[in-house]
Amino acid sequence: MATIPIQGLIISELGEKYKVLSFFTDPYEDEIFYSAIARYHYYYGNNDCKDTLFEIFGSKNVIPTIEFPSKLEYLSQQFYSKKLYSSEYLIRKHTLYPFYSPFLPHSRQVLIQNEMKYGDGKGIFAQIGVTAGSICRKSGLVYCPKCVLDDKEKYREPYFHRIHQLQGVQICPEHKCMLKNYPITRNKESRISFIMLDYEKVDLNFEYINDEKTCEFHNMVSKSAFYLINSDLSGFNQKLIYEKYQKLLGNKGLMTYNGTIKQKEVFTEFISYYGLEILNQLDSHIEFDNMSNWLRMITEKPKKVIHPVRHILFINFLTGSIKAFFEKEFELIRPFGTGPWPCLNPVSKHFRKNVITECIITPDFKTRQPVGTFTCSCGFIYSRKGPDTLEKDRYKIGRIKQFGSTWESKLKELLLLNKYGIRELGKLMSCDAKTIIRYSSKLGMSSYLNSKMSVEKDTLGTKSGKSLELGELFKTDLNYIDRNPGCTRKDIRSAFKKQYAWFYRNDKKWIEQNFPKMIPCAERNKGAAGHVDWNLRDIELLKEIEVEYKKLTEQDKSIRITKSILGKRTGKSAALDMNMDKLPRTKAYIGHIVETIEDFQIRRIREICKQLYESKGSFKKWEVIKKAGLQPDYSKKVDEAINENITRYNV
Repeated sequence: MATIPIQGLIISELGEKYKVLSFFTDPYEDEIFYSAIARYHYYYGNNDCKDTLFEIFGSKNVIPTIEFPSKLEYLSQQFYSKKLYSSEYLIRKHTLYPFYSPFLPHSRQVLIQNEMKYGDGKGIFAQIGVTAGSICRKSGLVYCPKCVLDDKEKYREPYFHRIHQLQGVQICPEHKCMLKNYPITRNKESRISFIMLDYEKVDLNFEYINDEKTCEFHNMVSKSAFYLINSDLSGFNQKLIYEKYQKLLGNKGLMTYNGTIKQKEVFTEFISYYGLEILNQLDSHIEFDNMSNWLRMITEKPKKVIHPVRHILFINFLTGSIKAFFEKEFELIRPFGTGPWPCLNPVSKHFRKNVITECIITPDFKTRQPVGTFTCSCGFIYSRKGPDTLEKDRYKIGRIKQFGSTWESKLKELLLLNKYGIRELGKLMSCDAKTIIRYSSKLGMSSYLNSKMSVEKDTLGTKSGKSLELGELFKTDLNYIDRNPGCTRKDIRSAFKKQYAWFYRNDKKWIEQNFPKMIPCAERNKGAAGHVDWNLRDIELLKEIEVEYKKLTEQDKSIRITKSILGKRTGKSAALDMNMDKLPRTKAYIGHIVETIEDFQIRRIREICKQLYESKGSFKKWEVIKKAGLQPDYSKKVDEAINENITRYNV
């Protein structure tokens, strides 16, 4: 046993008087501070635990906690050397705070540390996210049999290690054997009692997880937890962790170029990486349809504290190593690199210089490849498909979206000189002749063009000679109508897609003059073949809706009953959206069975309470709220339904 002899009386910097301890048990490596106090109580020979509390904390009203002890500043002031056991040292080396700290908001980190230093400890559990519904809870103190033997040999007495007390840690990170519950618990003792690890009362039989994959999984969790509590991660907080997640998700292709997380892909890959069974072992199952599931919340902008065990799971999924996550710098791999980017306006003074700071990335409509749009202060806007693979790719233009005021001013200047032909102007302005014609017309300077080329065709709205050629070809091939008497506009449009598109954009009047007349819908549907018996359709659709409703209410996974889901399940979404007024029976039935969000929550609560009763016998309110995935702002009516069902089943 190691002790620190101290005598006398000291006065703090604040002028407060502290009684100096005659001795204090020196905390061992990785010993939980509660265990050190328990040894102090035993060796000092106090009969009353309140005497020990008063000597250590200066108050008999303190409740000693295993995880987050309080009034540590009072204790640290009882040593002649304040550096011996400062409150910061005790928090960092002998409490569970470092396990939670990196994943907390900075303001809450400060609040909790101050509460442990100066406060009475009330509210720490709620602030740190360890509530009554927390995951992987332990019923009491735990120990590793091999560590007990090692400590006995090295220190002549065993003690409780803090790594073993962490939620989610089920095996010893050093020996890989399963942890065991100490037979004496605080439930059997007083709330202010001190439990010291007694060598005579421990079970020294070693037990291991048989399944190799499961063992490796729990070993990863325990080693990750060990890293968290033994590393200086004071520079991290919830915001910085989230920013790292964003970069890693982007690099794994699980985030769009505009920063939206691909939740379905994240869910699929995460479940595939671990498997549902292993996740259930750590109370970390995920319901994808639940918008507040923990995996979705850990990837979105932080709104609440997520348990460290789940952060460990997510970090391992992203990097395979918690050490690498915290010690390496990660940069989001951008398809066009990092700015600034070069301006490619050939007439600008900053041509090819890195002056563009704005790059908007969107996915290509067909290929889904990234498309970068670069906007310069000179008004020049260009885009290209990515990603860039070579340095020279930065100087490529895929499409010019806007030439801008600087380019137009230069064109005006050259036109006023009246000494360049169109092709020469095109070379000087880095564009084709038709662009010169179009912009000279736009600027009202067509008369300055040193060319006989006509601009009339361009003013029709054509973008190339090819499109005009297609239109003319269409006019010469109208014998299609003669060869296909009775053809409709739809038939012609299908046969001449490109030509029709050109005339639709440029000359609708010509279409009206030369195409077959449009036949109204009502007239087309005349006759037996086109007539709809809405009464019969109403009866048939009602039967289909009744069948689907029954299936929805009987399936294991609850789904909210809406008109949309009924339409999808029956394949009759269009009829329900557009012709509901012609289906009175179906409309009345759907109006009766569809659920509001509140209705659905109440139905789900009834089902959950029944399931909990059948599996456990009795249950708590927080269990119902957690399993139902309710947000804190759920309605009064829903709360009444929860209380009503708890009373019903827990009688």
